[in-house]
Amino acid sequence: MAKQPKPKKRYSKEFGKKEKVLNYATQTYQLSRPNKVGAVMALIRQC
Repeated sequence: MAKQPKPKKRYSKEFGKKEKVLNYATQTYQLSRPNKVGAVMALIRQC
């Protein structure tokens, strides 16, 4: 009998395709820079 792997514990919600788009935009436009984080977070909260 093979052991079943333990499911990973997630600390955030599943965003699916939205997460991929957000990650792409963040990397492409360098939105994780300290001077842009506040504005980006405000836009994300509106969604």
